[in-house]
Amino acid sequence: KRLFVQEASWAHNPSVLKRIELALLLDISNQVSKITAPTLITYGSDDAFTGVASQQLHTLIQSSVVKDFPGGHLFHLGVPKQFAAAVVQFVQGL
Repeated sequence: KRLFVQEASWAHNPSVLKRIELALLLDISNQVSKITAPTLITYGSDDAFTGVASQQLHTLIQSSVVKDFPGGHLFHLGVPKQFAAAVVQFVQGL
């Protein structure tokens, strides 16, 4: 619980907000579309910010697989076994 409270308060740090603002303006779609390696794209199904971006990446990277997990931005902490299993399955399929 302490970790999540700490991380939630960190997300409102002015430097984090500034980085988010810059990231929203960044368009790297022409570089991303050149990725040819198999790519696993993951996101938390409750994370509106990365969910949309993950679907866009999936569209741009032809060799990608997209997988959503229960939770928000820190889904890998909330469902670590599900996340690890998905990564192992993806890597074993290469």
